[in-house]
Amino acid sequence: MKKFINKILDVPKLIQRVWLLLWLLLIILLVMKFCFGIWYPVVIENEWFLKLNDLIKISWIKYLILSIFYLINANLLYLISCTKKKYINITEFTIINALSILSFVIKCFNRNFVIITEILISVIIPIIVLLKTYKNSKKILLVLFPIIAQMIVAIWQLNIYCVRGIDFAIDSEEHILIGIVLQLDYYIFLIITWIGVSYMGLFGFWFFGKDVTALKAAKEKELAKTKPNLEFVSKIDERIAKLEKEGK
Repeated sequence: MKKFINKILDVPKLIQRVWLLLWLLLIILLVMKFCFGIWYPVVIENEWFLKLNDLIKISWIKYLILSIFYLINANLLYLISCTKKKYINITEFTIINALSILSFVIKCFNRNFVIITEILISVIIPIIVLLKTYKNSKKILLVLFPIIAQMIVAIWQLNIYCVRGIDFAIDSEEHILIGIVLQLDYYIFLIITWIGVSYMGLFGFWFFGKDVTALKAAKEKELAKTKPNLEFVSKIDERIAKLEKEGK
């Protein structure tokens, strides 16, 4: 099925275009966030929106919405740190999401202790996975990557504090919908980063752990350069041939 889709659709180019469109959308959101009034136009003196927010914050729906976004966040952070497109099996998926649910529950009761489970999900387990998966790569790079990736994401998330006049909106318990709207650019940034590390090979030490689609994208990108590294292209071709022979 995957080979059939690849034949009728140029998946690498499609992914690249989606990635670029997300960057464009991210830039637009940032401009709206920092230049138009206090927040995005959708939350500026929008009485209907604010009433809906007040209704949600006093019901169980608040926890449902918060938990959904928390799980999305946790899963993307894990996949980014592991440089994975998806989970390799149901066991891995179950473990990460069980930990994420536990982390969300802890956060609801005590924000001071949630850092333990969050570091476990986004840094510790990914380091173990990387060390186990890429045994021939430099171990120091495998250890540093999840740490650096999470630092970059955390720094990006801090841009919310740069928006004028949002002091009261930072408390998601009181202003849940406003908080989500303010962080739309954060979730788009997560998706961009996930596509970048798992599909587009923005970093090199795990390149040869990727599937044929990712490798072909890497080859196409390298050949598009004025002076492509033909030795690198040759290695990619060898890896593609091996994977295709194995039916992967």
